[in-house]
Amino acid sequence: MCFCLLYRLYLTRLGRNRHYRQLRGIETPHVDPYQSLHFGEEGKGIEIKVVPYLEDNYGYIVIDEVTGDVALVDPADPDTFDEYLEKYLSLGEKNQEEQKFEKERNGKMIVLTTHKHWDHAAGNLQIQEKFPEVEIYGSKQDQVEGCTNFVDDGDIIKFGNGYEIEVILTPCHTVGHSVYVIRGVGDETIAFTGDFLFMGSCGMFFEGTPRQMQQCFDKFLDRCPPETKLLYGHEYALDDLKYAAFVDPENEAVHKMLEEVEQKVENREICLPGTLADELTFNPFLRADTEILQKRTNTDDKIDCLSQLRKWKDAKEHLKENTKVKFQ
Repeated sequence: MCFCLLYRLYLTRLGRNRHYRQLRGIETPHVDPYQSLHFGEEGKGIEIKVVPYLEDNYGYIVIDEVTGDVALVDPADPDTFDEYLEKYLSLGEKNQEEQKFEKERNGKMIVLTTHKHWDHAAGNLQIQEKFPEVEIYGSKQDQVEGCTNFVDDGDIIKFGNGYEIEVILTPCHTVGHSVYVIRGVGDETIAFTGDFLFMGSCGMFFEGTPRQMQQCFDKFLDRCPPETKLLYGHEYALDDLKYAAFVDPENEAVHKMLEEVEQKVENREICLPGTLADELTFNPFLRADTEILQKRTNTDDKIDCLSQLRKWKDAKEHLKENTKVKFQ
């Protein structure tokens, strides 16, 4: 009952105000700033600027190198996004006429909001105030703040030089959580997973059930090829892979990826991108149908297995010295 009440309060303006207080309390980003990823042909593809904020969040600035169109993914720290835009696109502190010229030169701007939680959606109104013509996308189920274009499962958003962004509705973390998938960037498929999928884990089931999450996994796997590049909403890789090693200690793929992530974290590098193919080898939440994990959770049903995996993760059993979890 206590958690339910706190969660309801978080979804109100009280939660929004708390989010902004937390932003003001962060002096140093959790990874080195201004790290980038490139997809497609040089000069004709997509440049993605990774924007770290709060203790572990990731937002993204997606730049089409041909048209100059820009997509902001979960810009919940609008001041930091402003800094990045000023650095990369000259869209920072300018007067109205200068901004109009820069926007025409750089193409149109859109915002892709994965879900309603304030650490993903709280910047929409400030972005909208600064760039009144911006189109803000989010699910109608989540009623995302500042949204100008509500989307649903299977909708297509046109972007840049002929790219299509597919909306995959993944309800469980929230009722309207959405993943945005960019196709046709050369041979690449890029998915912004928000809090649906993380490296080695998945989002908490705040507004859904294990069965709903499994249905979302099945849908995502059906619509995205194994080589899909994954850009997560949080930097949870180190803890999540430690949990994966806890429940699946003999999995070599887990330990290999954990070693790589430990090195990246030490160097303050982004643990991005992941790939769907890799996740299928070490992410326990995507492997609830395997014999080894069903044996660990003492069940022969993948939904029950997924449910137990989530309970152990939420209870942080992998961090307890005297965990009560006893594997079969």
